[in-house]
Amino acid sequence: MNSSRDEQDNNSRRVLLVLAVNVSVFFVSLAFICHLTALVTLLRPELRQKLFTPFMINLCVISIVLAGCSYFLPLGIDRLRQDVNENAQKETFICSWTAFMGILCKCAYSSTVCAMSVVSKIALKRCTRGETQVISRKRKIILFSALWAYPLLLSGIPSFLKDPFGRSASGLMCQLRWPSKENGRNVYNIFASIALFLPIAICFKAQYDFAR
Repeated sequence: MNSSRDEQDNNSRRVLLVLAVNVSVFFVSLAFICHLTALVTLLRPELRQKLFTPFMINLCVISIVLAGCSYFLPLGIDRLRQDVNENAQKETFICSWTAFMGILCKCAYSSTVCAMSVVSKIALKRCTRGETQVISRKRKIILFSALWAYPLLLSGIPSFLKDPFGRSASGLMCQLRWPSKENGRNVYNIFASIALFLPIAICFKAQYDFAR
């Protein structure tokens, strides 16, 4: 009796998982096409010199990386590796990769939005003084190197931890294992939580200054 109920629960979970994946892929595919189109538009010469164009390009790139690497690449791996003996290893790899890309892109996105808020605040002050609003090429390189170094450092730390990622209770998402019996993993989870929300906190501070 219990075994038949467990089997029904597993079948229901599989159906829900398949449905969630297909719906997610549909919307991600749509977003992927939209961001590719936006990227082409943003690279037009007349828009390239606008103040926020580099940030909008960066947001499009983040979305394309997230779509391509967090959804399409794992699905391709899932289709290529059908060996029954490799299922557990494949599932662990896909889950870890998806969680890694999720942290990377979330952090890159929040950092970019944070930088946009800070730059807009600086631009407002420069505008009141009648100064130019163009970001120099050198500053763009430094700024965007920092914007990508920060999330790469944050998401790369789990590579030195043992089995840091796992499925959520529903089995539909992959995320950091929280809580954990390992002190190192708990320290990283706290660090990641702070690092992900710090740019948003700075962004809110900048917006508060604007509103005031």
